[in-house]
Amino acid sequence: MWKRNSPIFTTDFCHARTEMTPYRRSIVWAIEEFNALNSSTTEDFRKLASNEKKVYTLKPFSVNGPSMTLILYLKSNYQSEDVYVDFLIEGGEVSTVGCEISVLDTNGKVIESKVERGRTFYSWTILEFWPLVSKRKLMDNKNLFLPNGTLHLRCSLETCFGGTSTKIEYCTRGVATDFKRNDDSSAVFAEEIATEKNPLESEEYFMKEVDGNDSFNHSIMKKNIRTSCRDSCPLKAALRYLHKDPTLSDINLRVGAKPYSVHRNILCSRCPTFKKIFGNDEKTVEIKDMDENTLCRLLQYIYTDTVEDLEVKNALNLFKTADEYQLSDLRHECSYFLRNNLSETNLCEILSLAKKYRDEELERDALALQEFSKLKDKIEREV
Repeated sequence: MWKRNSPIFTTDFCHARTEMTPYRRSIVWAIEEFNALNSSTTEDFRKLASNEKKVYTLKPFSVNGPSMTLILYLKSNYQSEDVYVDFLIEGGEVSTVGCEISVLDTNGKVIESKVERGRTFYSWTILEFWPLVSKRKLMDNKNLFLPNGTLHLRCSLETCFGGTSTKIEYCTRGVATDFKRNDDSSAVFAEEIATEKNPLESEEYFMKEVDGNDSFNHSIMKKNIRTSCRDSCPLKAALRYLHKDPTLSDINLRVGAKPYSVHRNILCSRCPTFKKIFGNDEKTVEIKDMDENTLCRLLQYIYTDTVEDLEVKNALNLFKTADEYQLSDLRHECSYFLRNNLSETNLCEILSLAKKYRDEELERDALALQEFSKLKDKIEREV
């Protein structure tokens, strides 16, 4: 950021955040009669005949969401035939999209996978998964990869439909005293304004571009960003200190026989439900319908804005508590964790939770896994 036609003698380093609205979905596409698919020499799916391609249309994320279509075809090369997949996105309000397409065997194990990302231009974009897998590899073990001539692909999709908010969270004033903007440059880099007293290594993620080979799962990047921002913010550092030091606490929360010393003002400002729970002169409040582990994690989130070492069991309990205590961000964190840890062993419990609390994304992913499990069982019975 700079001022036009005006010199700047001191530079402030601002921490800015733009929050996007992410939509995530995972579906399994069962492509029947794959063996009957004819190959082609073209790489343009619009020129393919009906017997040279398979088409799957995905449901839009929302009323204003784009139309999304998967197109699969066989591309004949000089020495082999390869499976090609195009992901077409048209219309709607979407700015970025990332997609991972995986080839599954009868056990649901990934044998090949590709990740592509892109932005929409002129209201459309095409992600090309070229080639996804060779036909020879599938045919060499067709009992495992093509049961009854059916190929199974899993499509994991993530898109953003624009920003929900943009704000400057805080500033570090006077980072540099002798800084001038180069008129030939369109950006100010962190290296130019860093000093020995104000190193900016912890803020490097603001300038770093995403490598195209990064994993589709952004949880590691998201954790690093939040950790860097949290560690560099004096206010958040002070709250972490208060979380560990009960000296200035003014009320206790009790679960069973163990009291937890907390600060009334902090809990009330972070969580509206505590305003109703706390009385004027109470020194101890009994917390019902919550176990000790869940309370510890709830307090950790309120003071530090993080949740660490989650497991499916405590994530389920924490999700319910976050909903009851009106902590939507914490509920979203738990939902995201559960979506990424779905399995056949916990499917019923997570699906029941999603339906009860009307979590559409979690329910959608759980139903996709349920559908795949049923399809896999059907194939195993027929083999």
